[in-house]
Amino acid sequence: MAAGRFMVVAITTREARVWDMGVGPGSVPHIILSDDPHREQRHVRPSQDDHMHHRRIDDPSFYSAVADAIAGASEVLLVGHGKGKANAMLSFVQYLERKRPAVAHLVTGAMSSNLEAMTGGEILASAREWWAQHVAVT
Repeated sequence: MAAGRFMVVAITTREARVWDMGVGPGSVPHIILSDDPHREQRHVRPSQDDHMHHRRIDDPSFYSAVADAIAGASEVLLVGHGKGKANAMLSFVQYLERKRPAVAHLVTGAMSSNLEAMTGGEILASAREWWAQHVAVT
């Protein structure tokens, strides 16, 4: 990861996709998976898994790995979805503010999107649009 870059992080309770080599069309993210202690248990029904009934939202090892991945950025845009306790993006920001304040200052924007329905290209297109508006304002 190059220092001084604009990075995009699309974060859910299951994974974080980190675009650390630019946001141009065709850019490929680095994927960080959350540590799911129930991954091997077969008794969890798919409907429970889809609604995250068994997932820890505030997984410190997952958030630490994501924070390490963005530590060399100049600016970070977070993209997440969910509301209330299911909002991994908000939980991640709270983790950064409490445990990694130097990395928290790198986060300059956040967008709420329907990540489950978006492709990587659509996420990057939204990030480029956000960047164009952000640069035009500042």
